[in-house]
Order: sequence, then C-alpha cells, then structure tokens
Amino acid sequence: MARRSIVLHRVLATSLLLMCSAGSVHASGVIHFRGMIVEPPCSLSAHGEADQMQIRTTCPRPAAGKVALVDTSNHVPLRNFRLTSQSQPIDLTAVDNTGNRSGITAIVTYR
Repeated sequence: MARRSIVLHRVLATSLLLMCSAGSVHASGVIHFRGMIVEPPCSLSAHGEADQMQIRTTCPRPAAGKVALVDTSNHVPLRNFRLTSQSQPIDLTAVDNTGNRSGITAIVTYR
C-alpha cells in the first residue's frame, strides 16, 4: 500500500510539473495580430484673408511629426514645419510671399 501511494504521488507531481511548464509556454508575451490599427489623422484648416492666410492643425490625440508644404503647380517644396500637440498656426505669408499662389499641398508625416 505504501508503494502504491509513492507511485501515485510521483505521478501526481510529474503531471503538475508538466502542467506548469505547459502554462509557461502560453505566457511568453508573444501576441500574434492580423489587421490594422486605424486612428483618425490630424486635420488642417485654412483661416484668414488671402494676404494673411494661416493653417491651423487640430489633432484628436497628441501627435508628433512634420508638415511639408509643397507648391501644387510645380511640386516645389516651400517649407517644413514640426507637428506637435501644441503646434501654432502656420502663417502662409511667410511661406510664399510672392502672392502667386496657385495652390499649396500639405503633406503630414507622423512619427
């Protein structure tokens, strides 16, 4: 009877060890993810008169990156600005003071 009890205890201990080691494999911290994480981008809006136009950025969450302004007609880069959650309005008269603005494209790159 004592021998049967020892064998039973060894089997029980071995099974507990195997269960603990199997559980540690699943708790490795590796996450497999398929799909996309989509977050709304910052929005840009123009305000002011033609000679004092400003671009204001509004971000739903804190954001960081840069805003590149490009002339639409000839694709020449005009100026780059840093984008942060406390960005000030961008004065377009400082960007293109020729007054010959056919259009400006803003390219936002997030970090």
